Amino acid sequence: MRSDPLDRWRGVLELRDVFTGRSEPAFGCLFGVRERLGFRPVAGGRGLPLDASPQTRAAQNEGLAGHTWIGWQELAGIDWDEPSERPDSRVRHYRRRGDGTLELVGTYLWDTAFADRMDVAVSAGGAADWAERREWTDGSTVYRADRARRRDAVDAATWEPVWKIMEVLADVHGPGNVRLVVWFG
Repeated sequence: MRSDPLDRWRGVLELRDVFTGRSEPAFGCLFGVRERLGFRPVAGGRGLPLDASPQTRAAQNEGLAGHTWIGWQELAGIDWDEPSERPDSRVRHYRRRGDGTLELVGTYLWDTAFADRMDVAVSAGGAADWAERREWTDGSTVYRADRARRRDAVDAATWEPVWKIMEVLADVHGPGNVRLVVWFG
């Protein structure tokens, strides 16, 4: 039996072992780091948990900052269809199908070339000041400033291994006993 309350948690694995690449939209949506899509972060600015595992405490001494964490129960309860609080600063690119519906092709950061091509006046506040559903059409191509949904920011395929591991651990140890602790450079 563990007698030290700070020894309740233990590090199981590092995120980089199951998560490949960077995901700034996800980091912003979930943790408030470089948030550009207009989301209220789910778990931003919480700091390092007071009862962090010895492994986590040792790793965080690498001079990094922006510590925060999210528990499995909270993560499992996220409404992935929740819209951002303001229109996305990126422009969504759609292709109009034969039946008139739109198919999402991708999202693009606001840039001067797009503004020039579509003859769009740049507002003082930049793209984030656009009215929701602002739309520009170029033949069968439609560009739109929309609100993002949480699922748009957090790519399910990229994060799936992380969620699966947390879910398995929650099944074994209980949902209140699994959390993801993160920090950023």
